[in-house]
Amino acid sequence: ADLVWGVLFTIDSNEKSQLDKAEGLGMGYHEDNLTFFYDAGNAYTAQVYIADSKSIDNTLLPYDWYKEFIVTGAIQNK
Repeated sequence: ADLVWGVLFTIDSNEKSQLDKAEGLGMGYHEDNLTFFYDAGNAYTAQVYIADSKSIDNTLLPYDWYKEFIVTGAIQNK
């Protein structure tokens, strides 16, 4: 019943280790596979990075550059 706004990307398998490093896998983040429903109920399973509960600090705000990056990506992908 949860709603997530986002974009699904396909990457080459040889790029996975670089993405893991950039996303902090093993350093406050773990990976999981989630199923998303899109386009009139079509199901897509995607690998996602999820923050470890012990690494979450709700008092922190995102960096300005990160927020701008996310907003720009949302605009570009409608």
